[in-house]
Amino acid sequence: MGNSFSRCPFTTEQLAAREAKFFAKPKLPPRPSDEEIAALRQELATGDFLGVIDRRMDMLYVTSSVGSSKESLPTVMMKPVIHAPLVESILRVGTYLLSQEPNVVRVTSPEHTGKLHTSIRRRLSTTSVPMIDFADLPAPGPLPGTVIVGDTHGTYEAVRQILRREGLPKEGKRTYVFNGDYVDRGSFSTEVYIVILALKVMTPNCVYMLRGNHETKEIAESYTFLQELRYKYDLETGSRLFDMFVESFRWLSLVAVIDKAVCVLHGGLSGRPGCDLAMIDRMNRCRDPEKTPGRRIEFFDPLQDILWSDPAHRGPTRFNLLRGASVLFNSDTVEEFLAKDDLSILIRSHSCVPNGFEESHKGLTYTLFSVPSYQDVSPAAYVTMVRPPAPKASSKSTPVPPIPTASAETDTPDVGEPADASQEAPVPSPDAPPSYMPIGVVQHFACIPNVAIVNQPCVVMAITGMLVQPPQEAVDRYASEEDEIFSLSMSQADLLAELDMAMGTEGADDISSQIRGDESSPASPGDGGYEFGCAKGDGGLMDGIVEEDPHQDEVVETDIEDEPVSSVVSEAMEAITERVESMSIKA
Repeated sequence: MGNSFSRCPFTTEQLAAREAKFFAKPKLPPRPSDEEIAALRQELATGDFLGVIDRRMDMLYVTSSVGSSKESLPTVMMKPVIHAPLVESILRVGTYLLSQEPNVVRVTSPEHTGKLHTSIRRRLSTTSVPMIDFADLPAPGPLPGTVIVGDTHGTYEAVRQILRREGLPKEGKRTYVFNGDYVDRGSFSTEVYIVILALKVMTPNCVYMLRGNHETKEIAESYTFLQELRYKYDLETGSRLFDMFVESFRWLSLVAVIDKAVCVLHGGLSGRPGCDLAMIDRMNRCRDPEKTPGRRIEFFDPLQDILWSDPAHRGPTRFNLLRGASVLFNSDTVEEFLAKDDLSILIRSHSCVPNGFEESHKGLTYTLFSVPSYQDVSPAAYVTMVRPPAPKASSKSTPVPPIPTASAETDTPDVGEPADASQEAPVPSPDAPPSYMPIGVVQHFACIPNVAIVNQPCVVMAITGMLVQPPQEAVDRYASEEDEIFSLSMSQADLLAELDMAMGTEGADDISSQIRGDESSPASPGDGGYEFGCAKGDGGLMDGIVEEDPHQDEVVETDIEDEPVSSVVSEAMEAITERVESMSIKA
């Protein structure tokens, strides 16, 4: 059967095959040896891992020329910051740890036992989850709780700022939930993903990583991530690392439930009937999502919806015309989904929104975006879920029954020493006040112009067809600090071949032919103070190109940057916008 608005696009046999694929049990990756895990943790703990990365990163922020132009651009040098063997080791161990977690991870925030900030104390509630935006208030400083980070898109500076402001993950004090889209667009996708995964290796119960739509093979190789790996290392090493990254992406969890009240996932909800947390937990996540078959949303792959969907401002849950994939989910869908599992709010990412934070569906849905200087949006945001101390309960107490000991046929639960049967602990009486709901504290931050997406070498190359030439003294200074010499001999012809492959759309040939008309020139050869305590669309170049939707409240067309730092880039922006006006959005 063909795709249709009124008929099922699949035969009975095809439907059965799709169900089997969607819910198949995947094969786990090989378990690293205990020696490898211990050696990696030792290396990360004793080698000032984050401090070294910070120092190298600071050396990569430069002012460069674009092509033969004399105009300067605050940008970065594309150099390998983390040596390939360490990247591989972190991927092997980290991927295995990710595979041990369920599709839906459940997180309990560390309790805030100190004095609550006045603005937080005023919003305590036992029935709803208040969200307090500190955009116009003094920053409250580091808070114990669960820090939620939205898209980071290869912007290491965003990750660094959040870690510096809030502190490293630490048992009983601070947990992190990263909500996908670690790679593409920015120049440090490798470093963003590997640093977060290293934090996971060091503190596995304090770091949770969710999957975004860019953590798929098709998207990651179509944008800048594969180019970045091949440019920073070499074609062979970069390709091998890319395969390891893709395998790691497929083991990222899909949903985090925080304090039994807050649901976090990258894109949004599915149009599939009955899609709830129980169904998501049964899904086979170790695969790339199926492409949208027609517009019958009940037949869409729920994995694709979780990674790709967007909130609808009005109208029914329906096909997402703006992206040409997945669905727009409305407030009724959110309300039904949350009620089924007794949740209060939904936090998602996936879309660039003003100031990095936006409310929709009358406070049921929030969008969180953590990439500063993305398009014309400068500030980004992150959220800390604070769990207030429980209200004082009755002093009545009842004996605590002893913890049953494991039999010889069962494994001993890892819960520490058995409790003493004579021990007593207070138990709230039936008339004790209910616990306070968690409170979301929204904070904003900005970054230096060098990390603006429009200023990244791969983006400038794709738009203008010109290489970003870093100052030679900066190249020499970085090389002198390196412990290992990397071969970065990719020529402009290699880069053009990569560009043709990456764009994969009509117009690539035109751009490449324009680039080849330029004179060919070879590419450049290839203080944090951290310690690991023990412990509207996000379409990039395609934004602003929309398909009419009868239910859309309004359409806001957004350029990449209202005031580009270079006229070369400005002219290129106008040219690329004209070229893609007839093309569909791709996130």
